[in-house]
Amino acid sequence: KGGGTDEAKGSRSRSAAAAAAAAAAASLMALAGEFKVYHPNGTTATGGVTPVYFLGDPAMYYVRMDVGNPPQLQTMVLDTGIDVTFLVERNTCPSSLPEEPGLTCYDTSVSETFRTSSAHGNLPREYCRISADYFQFESLNGTATDFIFCLGTYEPSAYADWHWDGVIGMNYLSTGDEFEPVTQLWPQQWADVYSLDFNGDRGDSWLYLGGSDSIEGLVWSETTVTRKPRNVEFTLFQSGMCGEQLKHESTNILLSAVATDTPCLALPDDLYHQLMAWIDADCEEDDEETPGSFHCTFPPGTEDAMASLPSYRFRLAQDGEELFVPLEVLASQETSLKDHSVRVSLCVENMKEVYNSNTYVVMGTRVLEALYMVVDMRIRRVAFRQKEVRTVPERCPARPQCAGQQTYDGTWNVCVDPPCSDYFFQYVDDETKTCRVSKVAYLVVALVIGVMCVLEVLVGEAYIRVARA
Repeated sequence: KGGGTDEAKGSRSRSAAAAAAAAAAASLMALAGEFKVYHPNGTTATGGVTPVYFLGDPAMYYVRMDVGNPPQLQTMVLDTGIDVTFLVERNTCPSSLPEEPGLTCYDTSVSETFRTSSAHGNLPREYCRISADYFQFESLNGTATDFIFCLGTYEPSAYADWHWDGVIGMNYLSTGDEFEPVTQLWPQQWADVYSLDFNGDRGDSWLYLGGSDSIEGLVWSETTVTRKPRNVEFTLFQSGMCGEQLKHESTNILLSAVATDTPCLALPDDLYHQLMAWIDADCEEDDEETPGSFHCTFPPGTEDAMASLPSYRFRLAQDGEELFVPLEVLASQETSLKDHSVRVSLCVENMKEVYNSNTYVVMGTRVLEALYMVVDMRIRRVAFRQKEVRTVPERCPARPQCAGQQTYDGTWNVCVDPPCSDYFFQYVDDETKTCRVSKVAYLVVALVIGVMCVLEVLVGEAYIRVARA
């Protein structure tokens, strides 16, 4: 009477979810295919667009590709941190596999076109063997490419939480590797450029191949000169919050990267704490279980606590156009049942704590929900276009009223006492916030004057004795 057994309910629920996913995929497929894209030089060219699917936890994005002949549909995560395409071999996978999107694993015995790469031989690798087969994005019929990739074995400790079959390396083009770059996955006449339009659960997401959907509003970075980039890297200038500049201890120009294998924004230690200072709430770092992250507590009844968070701002050139990432896209909110306060957790990490680095900025997938990104693989530069994702004006804390000789420090949004201690016998008066001369100074002056008077008398008497002699 209650609707059947739990097993039956679960089966119907999974069937409904699968049907909904299939319907969504079909609607996306109708919009995908060969496409007129824009090359970075402003000309139009033939390219392609394929749907990108969002996996909410841990905020990963994947595409679907047909691999082999007959084709096997594989789910492939987009990873800007590597330049190798990787698939898990079927005969090493467990018999029980995760559900949709699912780890189905690539079956080499089924494909008539699979082979160990004849160009490079069966070279031993730590985690894979070099192989080749035909790859084609699900929406781009007639563009199958014979492609060299890494065929790996299933490792339970590494893939226990996997819900996909492999990884597509989206990093800049490199030389001297046995594997082929991602640009070989689309026709050679298409440009070595791709664009990512990630929208999370806000809307459809897309991967453009060979260019971008438009050149309007794109802001380009400088060319990356790193010989072997760790990710899709670029130079970031002038980080800021609420109209004030955040300052690194040694430089205002930071090497930065887009990393699609992580959801969060990661900042150097000083910028991380300065960002916290610019949120109008009681913010504190999380416990030891989640080091390098923080949350903020707002008073009960606070409206739009998450939506009104300020934006992290930056430039891609010294005098370039300012771009911003609303912290709303990095936030999740819950209300306390005890005191009805509003707690907002932010997907912002401390580079020093999480990555053991303090001179690097990492922008994860949730950051890209605020920015459309174009990657020029050959020139090694990126472009961003601002998305309109703010729903309410940002709420910044009020600037403090400085007193006396205090000066305002916009980096931390605090008033700084005058440097009285730099001078002898001076201190800061806590009431007036001005430099005052300490009582010790008066005693020292009096002592010096007294000593000088005594010396003067002694010198005078000595002079008189000499004159009489």
